[in-house]
Amino acid sequence: MKKIMFYISSMGRGGAERVLSYLAEDLSGQYHITVLTDHAYEQEYALPKSVRRMNIGDYPGKGLFAPIVRKLWREKKIREAYREVMPDIAVGFMGKNAVRLLVAARKEKGIKIAAIRMNPVHEFGNGLYKRVVCGLFMRTAWVVCQNESQRQYFPKGLQEKTVVIKNPIGEAFCQPRYEGARPQKIVAVGRLDDNKNHQMLIRAFQKVHARFPSAVLTIYGEGEARSKLESLTGELGLEKCVMLPGIVEQIPEKIYDAAAYVLCSVSEGISNALLEAMALGLAVVSTDCEGGSAAELIRDGENGFLVPVNDVDALSERLMLLLEDPERNRRLGNSAAEVGRQCGRQQIAKEWERLFNG
Repeated sequence: MKKIMFYISSMGRGGAERVLSYLAEDLSGQYHITVLTDHAYEQEYALPKSVRRMNIGDYPGKGLFAPIVRKLWREKKIREAYREVMPDIAVGFMGKNAVRLLVAARKEKGIKIAAIRMNPVHEFGNGLYKRVVCGLFMRTAWVVCQNESQRQYFPKGLQEKTVVIKNPIGEAFCQPRYEGARPQKIVAVGRLDDNKNHQMLIRAFQKVHARFPSAVLTIYGEGEARSKLESLTGELGLEKCVMLPGIVEQIPEKIYDAAAYVLCSVSEGISNALLEAMALGLAVVSTDCEGGSAAELIRDGENGFLVPVNDVDALSERLMLLLEDPERNRRLGNSAAEVGRQCGRQQIAKEWERLFNG
């Protein structure tokens, strides 16, 4: 069997890490899989016992030149791991990791693949660094993006070796749609940070709650913006109807009967949580965020709603439409499920297999 090595910063509870946990499990029967990481955490996505885990660890040095020495030290550790594994194919998972892998293993044998998991404009910009990265990526066999907008970021010569493979969706999200009367429950799932823009959602929910006093909003996730969101909730007098439960298990069961799922991001590569909500058959409302992923998934008014970033009024109006019109809610949710279920784990694993065997 071919040997595949994935390099990612960690297996912590992020979207890219969850995707990699799915791929490692789904491909482990066909390949010898190694996952190389920089860090290990207590809360991580599990890997199958058949998958080898290697961890670089933290650079122990300190001082003025530590950041520079740390980069050289990490490069050496990646190269040592690469030579130990001797992979037939090595995948740098996320843009910065792809760059690190390509630099560290530039003289090593084996096929190299760069897997982009975020908006490349945010990772690489449009200046000199972009040109350097594109030069590195030209040395790969393939660049894997999550959507067509990411692919279009690269120059035409590089687009020829760039393929689009969407994120896989776990089986728990691919179940029959809830068909009962839906409570007035609005949900969101994602890291609590400024890019996820939950402030916009809370402000829109204030308007919704004024019209629908029984409505509740639950935002699942954790992050550095928690205190800011809690302060805003208190300022708006929404403490009893806006919940921030943190990271929880069994997300499909938590959101299964929700009346609406909301994504308010400023920028997204592709939102796993949005795809999963669509697969569950939830009526979704998303910002038309930078990166283009939401606009590629949602046909406005047909399988969900798109609103401009930071347009609180537009978001509140769409949410009130979903709460007041169960038939529209049902129709949008059914159409959303058709899109989401095109990204089942087996289908996405086969697309990666074709790439590895091509």
